[in-house]
Amino acid sequence: MAHRTAVLVILLGVTSTAGTATAQVRASERGTVAQLIDGTRIEVSFGRPRLRGRTAFGGVVHWGEVWTPGANWATTFTVSKPIRLAGRPVPAGSYSVWIVPTESGWTFHLDTRTRRYHLERPKPTETFLAVPVTPESAPSLDLLTFSFPELRRDGATLRFQWGPTAISLDVQVEATAPRRPRLAAGQVAAYLGSYTVWLFAESRDSTRMLMRLQHDDGRLKGTIDDRPGGFELFPTGQPHQFWFEMHDAEGPRDVELDGPVTFTVDGRGRATGFRMPGIEQPLWMRGVRTDP
Repeated sequence: MAHRTAVLVILLGVTSTAGTATAQVRASERGTVAQLIDGTRIEVSFGRPRLRGRTAFGGVVHWGEVWTPGANWATTFTVSKPIRLAGRPVPAGSYSVWIVPTESGWTFHLDTRTRRYHLERPKPTETFLAVPVTPESAPSLDLLTFSFPELRRDGATLRFQWGPTAISLDVQVEATAPRRPRLAAGQVAAYLGSYTVWLFAESRDSTRMLMRLQHDDGRLKGTIDDRPGGFELFPTGQPHQFWFEMHDAEGPRDVELDGPVTFTVDGRGRATGFRMPGIEQPLWMRGVRTDP
């Protein structure tokens, strides 16, 4: 019995050690930053070393060295749809990231081989993409960081920084609105016309407005009280149901994906009104047809 107890104690000790070994704090913890832009997901996964008083470039990273901006396994860059990075086309997929810093200029590289240790450096002449980048002076960061400090309707700025040095790359995505299928007149005829609309706030008060829907260039478009910009309704795939997309002078501004517009239709197949739920209340907007 004593022998069995001793063996059990040894086994428990080994199991406990193995379990905790996988949860140890690492010097350069892995981090991820991601951004969704008009249906395109952009993600960077990277090790995050600290400088701890050292000099980043010309010190930890030697001039002319092919370096992954991170630590341990190579930093990866993943896009769910085709984009343009610094003006260059990048197909959907994952890539490892490398930078070659020199005192006269830097180059940013993407390589199609992703699972690479930081010492498995690709040859700069063999990478999928190589673009010149200009380092910028910035308030010093001890922890290596990627971020998206600026967003647009059609893209963003991807920024890398370590120490007092940063680089920025322009990301451009393809807008989804122009690629939507055109709607034939017969598909939207039931909904065209004028509606009296009530917009409900969280306090349950309401605002009465006039809404008009029309078929314009293959789109179901509308205006509310003749305000500039207007909106577009596009099908969700369910009968008589549409997503509501606000527009301004520059085009699509915001799609409300938390509550579709659902029309009620009479026996003649003609819309008599609609309801649209809100995020925090069961009803955000409703409308009743006013034209005969």
